[in-house]
Amino acid sequence: MQQGSARPSTNALSVSNPKDAAERQADAAAESMARGAVTSLAPVFAAPSIQRQLLDPDAPSTEAPGLSNATVDAANAHLRQREWQEALDVIVDEPVRKAVIDRSLLEGGRMHFQGVGGEGLTTPSGFRRTPAGGLKTLRHPLRLDRLAFNRGLPWLYRTIQHEYHHVLQLKDPRGLPTTETAVPGQAADRVLIDQQEAKTYADVILQAHLTGEFAHPRDIREDWGRGVLSRR
Repeated sequence: MQQGSARPSTNALSVSNPKDAAERQADAAAESMARGAVTSLAPVFAAPSIQRQLLDPDAPSTEAPGLSNATVDAANAHLRQREWQEALDVIVDEPVRKAVIDRSLLEGGRMHFQGVGGEGLTTPSGFRRTPAGGLKTLRHPLRLDRLAFNRGLPWLYRTIQHEYHHVLQLKDPRGLPTTETAVPGQAADRVLIDQQEAKTYADVILQAHLTGEFAHPRDIREDWGRGVLSRR
């Protein structure tokens, strides 16, 4: 009630007749609920697996909106079984189909699970000489490690994007072979490496709404902190 208003309302409360139709229906519903016989609420409490089956498999997932429900379900099924490479392949396959990731830039045409410490590693591709005396560019070795898999699917998807961003950074825009010396200072110039890391973490944060990391503020803050430290 606001100050300065007119005198309080004196509308009387009305009490319904216990014998009218609405009261009898309410009483019947209460008795059914007490007996556990309510069926109208059943869809709300349906088993998660049934709910998942009702979702459009091609629609964006709520867990990682950049991926479809079908991709997220398949990847999570592999992750629950500790099938790390299979989960990685399933996730990468969708952005490949969408022409977001180019398999031709990756060694063996895929990202590889490597069961060691760390999150991931991308190295310059290098090159080798052909029998005709020319140079053949090798593909970028890209490895994802254990720490990419221990924080849920959004963190894994974010790490995939992070490492692939490095692949694009190391790709020579002139199409020339890239090595640790062909990419100026990649091996020796720590400032350049830090700049590349800072740009990559910035890209990861900008893509957080697609990877699903946006729903995990602590992870975003961690990536922000890593990006800032890279610019020291």
